[in-house]
Amino acid sequence: MLRVFMASGEELAAIPAEQLTTAEKLKCDLQGLSGIPRFRQRLVQESGTCLEEDAELDAMTLQLVVLPFTSASEPEMDEIIGAAAGGVTSKVEEFLQKQIDPNFFGYNDEGVFVTPLVAACEKGHTEVAELLLQAGAEKESCDTGTESEQCKIVSKISQMADKKLASKMLEGFDDFARGKTPLWVASERGHAQVLRLLLEARADKDCQNTFGQSPLWIASSKGHVDIVCLLLEARADKNRADTVLGETPLGIAVAKGHAQIASLLLLG
Repeated sequence: MLRVFMASGEELAAIPAEQLTTAEKLKCDLQGLSGIPRFRQRLVQESGTCLEEDAELDAMTLQLVVLPFTSASEPEMDEIIGAAAGGVTSKVEEFLQKQIDPNFFGYNDEGVFVTPLVAACEKGHTEVAELLLQAGAEKESCDTGTESEQCKIVSKISQMADKKLASKMLEGFDDFARGKTPLWVASERGHAQVLRLLLEARADKDCQNTFGQSPLWIASSKGHVDIVCLLLEARADKNRADTVLGETPLGIAVAKGHAQIASLLLLG
């Protein structure tokens, strides 16, 4: 039997020897029990030796030491955002093993202020996104920015009486919206694997950006059939209209000529 104790002396887990594999796997299991990210955990033997990630386990007694988060320097922030956006899993893990808090903002290659998780989800890097979630990345973090001249133009166009003309004029302005969560950008970009991961992590499936567009709305607008199917399976709100034109996902799908998506929304 392997037993794990907290520093307080409280027993956290008792695991039969036949169920044991590696220290890394045990840390993942302990994260499920305690909520402590595996990258902040250190497993210490009675001798005082700290187990490596790939250490094979046997019957023993371990103490779980919880390390505090550290803040990334500006150069590190740039490097982590770049690695997350580039899908360089090993580099991201290297930084996470230093207990760097993944909930910081840095500029991506589009000049938008994002977290590493948003950067990974934008590019469809599922493995990196999973690592960041394991490290305690916020699922509802979103890109940020001040109101731009383009946003002011959008506000003016949205007040036009001719909604068809307004819709035509607004094409191409979606990129100027802010408040896009990891799940939102995965839906916008059509990254189904990342979306599944975030839905399994219970991220908000009905989050809206600053234009009031939900993940289902933007997927319907972009024509991402597989994304629409996943969101409908997750019971996303198909009647939630945007706050610019007042269009529902069905309305925007019809306006964009996405017949298959319109059918799915009618049947879903």
